[in-house]
Amino acid sequence: MAETWFLLPWSNVVYYSGGEATVVADGFVYANGISLSPKGKLVYVADFTNGVVNVYQRNSDNTLTFSRDISLHSSVHKMFVDPVSGDLWVGAHPSAFHLAEHLRDASHPCGSQVLRIEDPAGENPSVTEMYSDDGRWLWGSSIGCFHKKQLLIGTINHKLMLCTVDLPLK
Repeated sequence: MAETWFLLPWSNVVYYSGGEATVVADGFVYANGISLSPKGKLVYVADFTNGVVNVYQRNSDNTLTFSRDISLHSSVHKMFVDPVSGDLWVGAHPSAFHLAEHLRDASHPCGSQVLRIEDPAGENPSVTEMYSDDGRWLWGSSIGCFHKKQLLIGTINHKLMLCTVDLPLK
């Protein structure tokens, strides 16, 4: 419990193969989602408490080398990697405090966000807020999955939402 209250890093990323587990990245307060780039050369780790997506190079021996972080200024939950573009679609919580209230008492709505990170492997990734809600429609988004102009938003304990994204996306 002290780790949570004092924001102590107690979370890590583990590689498991053939009965052996190895810590390949550590120092996270709360690593909440892990995804691979389409070619498997990059590993993305959602750091909920710090509001960033950490980007790692995946080495041939499956160790990880930190590359950079992408600041989202929101409590990052899970990520979907578009298999064609490589873009990240991130479920997030605009207020961790309101999320905590909601998890204590589900009758207290909390906000939802879905953020799109274009070119997360590039030098200048671009972040666009694709969905935002103060809790009137959707509580506690956990992931956004995009496919053929459709965005499916999942939540921690509420409902699903299917949206049509009728914008030109690169």
